[in-house]
Amino acid sequence: MLRIMRLALVLALAAGCGGSPKAPAPQPSGYRDGLVEFIPLGVTTGITSVIGSHADLPSKNGQVVFVRLAVINHYRTFHDLDVRKQLLVTSDGRQWEIDGQATSIKRQPTRLSLGSGNRVEFDLYYDIPATARPKELLLYGEPVTDLGVALPEDPGVRAPLAVP
Repeated sequence: MLRIMRLALVLALAAGCGGSPKAPAPQPSGYRDGLVEFIPLGVTTGITSVIGSHADLPSKNGQVVFVRLAVINHYRTFHDLDVRKQLLVTSDGRQWEIDGQATSIKRQPTRLSLGSGNRVEFDLYYDIPATARPKELLLYGEPVTDLGVALPEDPGVRAPLAVP
């Protein structure tokens, strides 16, 4: 009886040993400004109007571009982020601020308070000329010291965009 139980145990353990474990999916690499990490997840161009539940907004300049962005707080405490400071840079070198109306219509944040280790995803909306081509984001994580004092100058970090 004991031999049968041992044999059953060996067979049960061997059944779980087949195949190789699957490797975890690769994570996109991010761009850090201070201890805030930005990961551009996608870009959509050529939108002629922004449609929301309470308003429709045609593009004033020719096209609306939206960028899906993940942000991770690597600080050991809460960290505030002003989403309005994130700029889109087009291939001609011009810098574009987020479109406040499109952001409001799509109910996206303009300020965030992230807990330590938290990750959040949201969309940035920019209204740019129809002929302009998005090149990169100029992102500002508003770095602080260990005591939470804002650093005097934030050069930001450039994150290239993969535009189809």
